[in-house]
Amino acid sequence: MGAIYGSSYYTVVDGPTWTQAEANANKLGGHLVTINNSEENIWIGENMPLKKWIGYSDRETEGEWKWSSGSSSGFTNWHYNQPDNSTASDKINGQDFAYIGHTKTWDDGEDPYWPGITELQGIAEIPLSYFAIEDASFREGKGGDVTITRTGGTTTSQTLRVKSSDGSATTADDDYAAINKTVTFAAGETSKTISVSTTADLDVEDNETFNLTITAEGTDDVPPQITDGTAIVTIKADDFKRGNSLYTIAEGPSWEEAENESRRLGGHLVTINSSEENDFIHKSYGTGFWIGLNDIQSEGKYIWSSGPTLEETGYENWHDGEVLPRQPNNYLFYEQDYVWFHPRMNGDWDDQHWQHPGDNNSTGVISFNKNAYGIAEIPLSTSPTYSVSHSKTTIKENKDDGLHGESTKTLVQTTNVDPGTYLYFSIEGTGINQSDFSTPIEANIRINANGKGEHLNTVIKDQLTEGDESFIIKLYTDLDRKNLVATSDPVSISDTSTTPLPTYSISSSPSRINEGDSLNTTISTSNLAPGTRLHWAISGSNVNNADFSSGSLTGSCSTDSSGSCSFSHSLALDQLTEANESFLFNLFSDSSGNTPLASSSSITIRDTSTTPKPPTYSLSLAPTSIDEGDSFRASITTTQLDAGTRLYYAIKGDIDSSDLIGGQLTGSITLDSSGAASFTRRTTQDLFSEDTESAQVLLYTDSQRTLQVAKDSLNIRDTSKTPKKATYSIRFSSSSLQEGDPLTSSITTENVDPGTTLHWALSGAAINAADFSSGSLYGQNNLDKSGFFSLSHALAQDLTTEGTEQLTLKLFSDPERNNLLDQRTISIADTSKTPQSASLLSASIDANTLSLAFDGELDNTKPSLQRFSIAADGNAIAAKSAAINAKSGTLTLTLDSPVKPNQSVQLTYNDLKGNQPTGVLQTPDGTDLPSFSTSVANISRDNTPPSITAAYANTKSLTLAFSEPLDLSFPANSSWTLKEDGKAIPIAASSIDALAAQLNLTLAAPLDRGSLLSLSYRDLNGNQNNNVIQDLAGNDLPSFSKLDVENRTRRSADPLDINTAEIDADEIVLAFDREIDSTTPSKGTFRLRADGKAIKITRIFLYPNDREAVLNIAKPVEHGADVSLSYTDAKGNQNRNVIQDIDGNDLASFSSLKLTNNTRKQAKAFSVDYADADGSTINLYLTSPLSSSIPNPSRFRITANNKRQLISSISTKPKDALVTLNLRKPLNTNQDILINYKDLNGDQSSGILEDDDGNDLASFSSLAPLNDTNDSDPPLLEDAYLDGKQLILEFDELLSPGTIKPSRFKVRADNKRIRIASASIPEDDSIATLNLRSHIPSSTQNLSITYRDLKGDQSSLIIQDTDGNDLPSLRNFSVEII
Repeated sequence: MGAIYGSSYYTVVDGPTWTQAEANANKLGGHLVTINNSEENIWIGENMPLKKWIGYSDRETEGEWKWSSGSSSGFTNWHYNQPDNSTASDKINGQDFAYIGHTKTWDDGEDPYWPGITELQGIAEIPLSYFAIEDASFREGKGGDVTITRTGGTTTSQTLRVKSSDGSATTADDDYAAINKTVTFAAGETSKTISVSTTADLDVEDNETFNLTITAEGTDDVPPQITDGTAIVTIKADDFKRGNSLYTIAEGPSWEEAENESRRLGGHLVTINSSEENDFIHKSYGTGFWIGLNDIQSEGKYIWSSGPTLEETGYENWHDGEVLPRQPNNYLFYEQDYVWFHPRMNGDWDDQHWQHPGDNNSTGVISFNKNAYGIAEIPLSTSPTYSVSHSKTTIKENKDDGLHGESTKTLVQTTNVDPGTYLYFSIEGTGINQSDFSTPIEANIRINANGKGEHLNTVIKDQLTEGDESFIIKLYTDLDRKNLVATSDPVSISDTSTTPLPTYSISSSPSRINEGDSLNTTISTSNLAPGTRLHWAISGSNVNNADFSSGSLTGSCSTDSSGSCSFSHSLALDQLTEANESFLFNLFSDSSGNTPLASSSSITIRDTSTTPKPPTYSLSLAPTSIDEGDSFRASITTTQLDAGTRLYYAIKGDIDSSDLIGGQLTGSITLDSSGAASFTRRTTQDLFSEDTESAQVLLYTDSQRTLQVAKDSLNIRDTSKTPKKATYSIRFSSSSLQEGDPLTSSITTENVDPGTTLHWALSGAAINAADFSSGSLYGQNNLDKSGFFSLSHALAQDLTTEGTEQLTLKLFSDPERNNLLDQRTISIADTSKTPQSASLLSASIDANTLSLAFDGELDNTKPSLQRFSIAADGNAIAAKSAAINAKSGTLTLTLDSPVKPNQSVQLTYNDLKGNQPTGVLQTPDGTDLPSFSTSVANISRDNTPPSITAAYANTKSLTLAFSEPLDLSFPANSSWTLKEDGKAIPIAASSIDALAAQLNLTLAAPLDRGSLLSLSYRDLNGNQNNNVIQDLAGNDLPSFSKLDVENRTRRSADPLDINTAEIDADEIVLAFDREIDSTTPSKGTFRLRADGKAIKITRIFLYPNDREAVLNIAKPVEHGADVSLSYTDAKGNQNRNVIQDIDGNDLASFSSLKLTNNTRKQAKAFSVDYADADGSTINLYLTSPLSSSIPNPSRFRITANNKRQLISSISTKPKDALVTLNLRKPLNTNQDILINYKDLNGDQSSGILEDDDGNDLASFSSLAPLNDTNDSDPPLLEDAYLDGKQLILEFDELLSPGTIKPSRFKVRADNKRIRIASASIPEDDSIATLNLRSHIPSSTQNLSITYRDLKGDQSSLIIQDTDGNDLPSLRNFSVEII
């Protein structure tokens, strides 16, 4: 194993000769070590095994020592009188090779015949390699290479492991291919690449990332060093959604290949319809890609690959010639048939020729967009929408003709639903079922080409009085009616029936009743079907089931043929006095009691109960006076209590639990059938003289013993005799003791009960726990059967000379040790000798090595580092190791960090209490050194080079500020390299301000303002005293490269000036001749007058990058007003409350500066009043006369039923405020038409709509014009059915009301003609009703109807819609028989 110092790796290589060791070092990519300074020499001595070859030799020229690495280092550390070129073995050449010995000094030796060191090895030094992996980003699905760079040493082969890990991009989502591989750098290689693969998808998502991490594989002799071990790989998003389109990249490189890829993805190369879409694509993808526009088919006629022509989309964005020639230009007739976003045209379009990479055409021109790709636009499926409504929201069960119920038409409107699709509906509502309708309550509706569908719903005229009802329509997409897509508003059905409503009553007899009597209740109804079940419930205050001996609180019964039913209850005869109670019966139609029908009158229950007598209790004790050891009996008698009742007692008074056998002072008894109970207790006969005691027995009714009901008293005479007096004695095992002896103490007693606990304590002057090696100072023991116990202690043999001590053992009866029973004292002879000592002589510190010297020998026991506290200038520094030289009495502490020269260092040592065997400083005889605190002599030397804290330049001077004062030596001008925007600027002179710690460089040429500066410095090798930058301790400033220097060069000293000054209403804009500072002046520095009147400045905003100041004023100026502005600059060169440029040059004061007044006239309200549509024309009627400007058709977007309608031309009638939009295709009746208009940004004068004052019409959207287009489609018969003698025809739209000639129809039942009495169409309806003269035979299988329309356009006696379109003739239409 080796070690790292600086930028080199050090390891031991085999010899035994210097030449062989050098060869082995070369194999590892290095040389035998070159030692450049004393710090490196010390580090090698402390971290590498010594007596090893180093790279120093004079084998080429005797006495001319050189390093094998070629280094010019002049540092040496020869041992005394070395090198001596001793010729003990080599009589010719002497000793030509250096090695480092155990004292860290050098000696010269022979190669190969040096006696005694045939096993000598060498120390090799190999330059370390440093590795970094660079971040990278790739487009989705493309991937590429990630670079790993190597700096530092390149002489070795190095192997790294590269491994990927998920970030927001994951392998689980197949965002990228996982990587886990090794990469080997051969000697001399400085970079490698890793191939990364990402996966393309069509998911709209943000940029995603994953990580690549490099680590040392661990197989190299020299460990690789990782400086930047993690690369963030970004997968750039290329899928974006806008509107109903998905945009993504389609790989080229040719236009045709990109278009084919777009089609494979389900779309085309993008079609751009507006400037907003163009900006979106430019922002999302930048430039340099194909779009769908081309003139492949006909030169100059551009169409989009998705189908429409450029004229149809109405938007184009050709480059106007600002950067490159105006486009399209079909450059050099190269048949530039394809359009792309040119990289240099900022989102403008350019026509381009394409050839595959490497192809030459006849002109010799090679296409330059070999890596081009396209932007694909893929239409997204739009979600369908559904709505359902009614032609009527209220209908009656009875029409005005009194024969039928009314109808309402269900109207369904959809979008994005295919024509011919069937939807399914159901009619739902409380109490609603098929019996309410003559038409089905579940049916289907077919969607027509306009996305609409209808169905007629007709209610039945019934005689059931049921109140008004309502229903809703639920619309589904599936026959099972599980996928609900729309619900209608309710439709009300007015109940026109005359059936009388039922009536209800409930009564009970009698209305006043005694407890124990019976009660009969009758329910009476009218207009109610027999067998109807009704439900009742009793309600009343304090009335419950306990009040009834039969009958419940709720129930039901069914009415008989007379509409009545009855039931009965019996009242309970209880003994509870509770006063009179009342209750009543409530009648309901449902068991839940939600629908009340009637309530009875109140019924009173008279209370007939009598209150029972209260219970009585008595307690007597016998006998009432007894001796200790006798028994007594307690007798309890009661009245008015049930057998089994439990009562509770307690014994209280002068006695406690020890006075009774069993010790129980509480208990309970249970009454027998006579209400009596008893218990007996025996007293204890003890030996304590305590006089006569009294006791009471108390009786309670509750277990908590709070409700006392009886008591009696008892006297207990004391019969005990006083025992003999107790005695206690202490005896020691020896009459005298010395340190180290054992001690046994014996305690004996008389007249003390066995098991009694006694407490003891050892004490004496200066006696403590340290005086004993075993046994404690306090304790307690229990007497055995003979009244005895003993204690064992061992005295400690310590080294502390303390004289003879007195030890006393005291015996107590209580744990608090207040009641002393006996004590005995014994002497302890001191056998210790005078301990050794060692006092601190000196303490010094050098960097991180702190040395302590004592005046006596120390024990080899290492102290714990926690015993030491070290502080430098009050800041704590921890010790990391300690080394003791016991014989010399020295201790060396190595600190975690070095102290700085001149810092004040304080050391404190804290000894542990007591005599510790380890972890403390002590003398050889084990005596601990006492705690101490001392100042430490700081002999540290400054080894830290100075560092640069600031670097700035101004015109021809450059200043470097340093972290500490400098020596007056300064380097040659050639040591510096200054670059301005990459171009070198020579240094003409340099000087040092030592006290200010600054170095000033004079430049050979002035600097430009705003240029980027970088400074490099090359320090001379070795420790020089001249021509270098160094601090006062001689530490050189190390070389550095490309240090950023702040450029403080000013651009101008001229005052700031105003280019333009304009006002628009309440805003003033001042444009300046250069970039301004962000310093904002106070509002009072400006004064504004409009037509001579002052107006207050309210706010000031500065826009430094735009070189503008914007002033808001208190009220707007009028159009044409004469406006002037004055400004007062603060005196002197201020940095506050002024306007100044970035160099600090103030705007000079000015007076009455005339402002350009851009305020417009007061704008009139200008908008679209209304709009109508008829066929191919849409008219917009505006609120104000128009200017002569005619808007571009691309300003408008017209849709009919969500399908775009193209505009062929636009005309205006300015005085009439009329705009006419002429469409390419005519509109249909009932189409939903929407108009959108987009105004151009800014104040345009052509191509837009504006009034005669020049005010633009604001953008608007979703304006719905009135569609006056006539319906030319005839009505369509959808269904026909027969109900009795009525034949109903249902149509797909509203019909013109009136009568129809019966002769227009023929009805056949199984080929037999059925005559028609009359035919009519009701008002506001889509049905025709035919009344037959007779019923059709019940055996009829096939029923059909034929209708013949009159020629020409008739207006009466026929079937036609409300637009006058006749129903065409139809033949044998099948009729459903209900």
